[in-house]
Amino acid sequence: MIPVSNATKQAWASETSEKKMSILIVGEGVIHADSVKADTFKYTESIMSSDSFEAVGCIAKKFEFTTDGYNRPVLKNKRIYATIQANNTDEINLFAGLVDSGIKESRKGLKKITAYDEFYRLSNVDVTDWYNALGVTTILGALQSFALYQHFGLANDLELINGDKPCFGGTIRQVKKLSGLDFLKQICQINGCYGYFNGIGQFSVKYLTVKTQRILYPSDMLFPSDDIYPSDTDTGGDVVITAIDAYKEMKYEDYSIKPIDNVIIRNTSKDYGARFYGGGVNSYIIQGNIFAYDQDYYDLHAMVVKIFNALNRVSFRPFQAEQNAYPWLECGDCISYYDIDDNGEQITIDTVIMNRELSGAQLMWDKYSADCEEIQLNTFDLKAQLKDIQNQIEEQADDNG
Repeated sequence: MIPVSNATKQAWASETSEKKMSILIVGEGVIHADSVKADTFKYTESIMSSDSFEAVGCIAKKFEFTTDGYNRPVLKNKRIYATIQANNTDEINLFAGLVDSGIKESRKGLKKITAYDEFYRLSNVDVTDWYNALGVTTILGALQSFALYQHFGLANDLELINGDKPCFGGTIRQVKKLSGLDFLKQICQINGCYGYFNGIGQFSVKYLTVKTQRILYPSDMLFPSDDIYPSDTDTGGDVVITAIDAYKEMKYEDYSIKPIDNVIIRNTSKDYGARFYGGGVNSYIIQGNIFAYDQDYYDLHAMVVKIFNALNRVSFRPFQAEQNAYPWLECGDCISYYDIDDNGEQITIDTVIMNRELSGAQLMWDKYSADCEEIQLNTFDLKAQLKDIQNQIEEQADDNG
């Protein structure tokens, strides 16, 4: 959640307040809201796109819009920053990334600009040689020594629960191919967190948690007076939960996902040295993570316990909803909705924003969703299974000389 003032929330609650967007393309100038074609702006972000629970994130944000009269010929790979504001309240840093394309519509003077955050670029950056030459260090140390990472900066709230653990148990498992994106995914997976780039382009991580106490009033958009307003801090609980009582549409499953009650770290599906913790049946499996390779019993056990503690209280209701914009909310934030059951009783739908789409102009809409099975099936796709088999064949060949 991006910290904003109560006045900012009030301004966004009003349909009559002026909504302004400012888009800076470095070296090319600023594009103001009046140059953005109505209803062409769309911003999407996600930390979990599949219907199987996983704590990784590192999914590229997408920012797109069409502008009128913008005649710059080449925009690809230009840095882009976008801020958003209601009236003259807090300016919210919404997006930072790189332009991927600028497509001009012939004879109309229009140009559609599409940009992604750094994850998109990192998917095409090969870090194999750098990784294979990495010396003995901690997991956090490996991240901090990541050459490309130095360019991004370190968000102040970055904490890794397994960051103090030695990498690879002191022995690097050589890889044939590793992208910068895959490297960051491995970091997040072994720490049970979600990686993302924030609105100013800093890499950070987020842990899911559950609330234990609600804020004072049912909604950030509903308050009795200007001087009595819901607190931004959920004192007595683990995290702030934003209650959204006014929505355009909302659908939800009749179940909440079961909390993870068993965590397994293993190299392959036939790894008899795998570490288990929890003893339950709803298992979360981490398989083939490069940072778990060659760890001794105690370090690997400490890792699996910390991941279990990070995940075993996470439970949310799968849902889809559309409502007025809450631009200070982010993926990973806890929210709740109110509904009426078949008996006419009010019920509360507690959930987490896993996917988000913000769109519109003067009247902006937010679409939130979270998709997940009630119990984890722990299935692996064909590509992963084939890779597992290939790894076993190569290891057997190495053992046989």
